[in-house]
Amino acid sequence: MVADGSVDCVVTVSTIGHIRYPQKVMAEIHRILRPGGILYVGASFMFPFNKDPEDYYRFSIDGIKVLCEYFECIESGFNRGTASCMCHLLVHFCAITLSFNNKIIYDINVDLFKCLFFWIKYMDIILDKYKMANATLASSS
Repeated sequence: MVADGSVDCVVTVSTIGHIRYPQKVMAEIHRILRPGGILYVGASFMFPFNKDPEDYYRFSIDGIKVLCEYFECIESGFNRGTASCMCHLLVHFCAITLSFNNKIIYDINVDLFKCLFFWIKYMDIILDKYKMANATLASSS
């Protein structure tokens, strides 16, 4: 067992959505984190289903704020922009559509469409200047 207030930093990236009771995890992090300690939470918002081992939740920025309400927020935002999000979804949409329900073809298509659509992600350079872009289609918080 980790002692109360004994940890300087906790980092959780792409894991909180796979936990059945994330509020319990946040309470435990709050217990072990020392005063002035740092917590970094990265969570999926718009992302394909990812059963690894289970996929329970997606979190908006507001959802993360509620989940972390007992911590002081230093900064929040997105780590994947609108274009990157759409590129990721488009790759998987096209791979599924043209896989004819065959897993091997799907896997090949994912790689193919990643190569075809990679350039879309670079539109984030432009779209990140649009306030409405991250307010509607940002991917991860």
